[in-house]
Amino acid sequence: MKLKTFRIWLFLLPLVAVIGVMLFVQSTNNQKELEQQRIRIITSLSRDVQSALSDYVARSEAYILRKGFAEEDGSLGEAAGDVNEFQKGFAPELIQLRYHQKESLPEETLFLDKGKVKVRFKRIQFPSEIKERFYEAVESADWI
Repeated sequence: MKLKTFRIWLFLLPLVAVIGVMLFVQSTNNQKELEQQRIRIITSLSRDVQSALSDYVARSEAYILRKGFAEEDGSLGEAAGDVNEFQKGFAPELIQLRYHQKESLPEETLFLDKGKVKVRFKRIQFPSEIKERFYEAVESADWI
C-alpha cells in the first residue's frame, strides 16, 4: 500500500508542479496585458478629452455670443433667443465677461476644480462689424 501511494505521489507531484508553473506564467501574462490595456485606455481617454474640450469651448463661445445677441432688439436678437431656446440643455456657467485690448489679454488657463473643467480668461473673437452691437447688448444685460 505504501508503494502504491508513493507511485501516485510520484505521478501527481510533477503534474501539480507543471500546473502551478502554467498558472504562474498565465498570471504574469495577464498582468502584462492588463497594464498594456490601462495604457491604451488612458491614451484613448486623453484623446477623447482633448477633442471634447475643444468642442465644448467652441460651443461655449457660440453660447456667449448668442446670449449677448439675444439681449438685442430685432431679428438678430430673436434668432439668437430661438437658438438658445432650442439648445436650452447647454448652458455653461459664466462668471465674468470682460473686455480687454488685444495687447493686455491675460493668459488663458484651464484647470479642474471639484470635477468641473474650468476655463479662465477664455478669449472670444467675433467680427469687428458686430463688436459695438454686441458690446451694447451685453452692457444692458443682466445675465452676467
